[in-house]
Amino acid sequence: MKKHAFSAIAERMYVAQEYSFEAIAAELKLSDKTVRTWAQEGNWQGKKAALLKQKTALHEDLYAFTRKLVKLISTDMDRLSESAGSNPETDSRLESRINSLSRLLAKLPTARGYEETVEAAKKAEEIGKQGASSDEIEKRVNELLGL
Repeated sequence: MKKHAFSAIAERMYVAQEYSFEAIAAELKLSDKTVRTWAQEGNWQGKKAALLKQKTALHEDLYAFTRKLVKLISTDMDRLSESAGSNPETDSRLESRINSLSRLLAKLPTARGYEETVEAAKKAEEIGKQGASSDEIEKRVNELLGL
């Protein structure tokens, strides 16, 4: 396989799948130095940070939207309880919003997973700036994730 193909696979492993340089080198039977050189040349750290930022923005939007939806449902329920009779339009809107909320709530654990990934990456970056070994970084990330 050509360098370009290995480099692309290694980049995906680092950026999207969160492999360490050592794990990538072992998996692809390359030297650690080669992988680190490719990472530096290809700005893998920047690409990984951008991906995490994108995921963070997505889950923040999801949480904000969920909060708004809960407020709308609460308002609709208050109006419904204040009115003397049932209003089909309000009933339909409330039912639709509750259905949407239930589907969103199922997605929140995934968003929380993104949060944990972001927190772990930030902590690992801080540790890396302090000159910690890869074993120390792994230990601290595992502590953060409760592993």
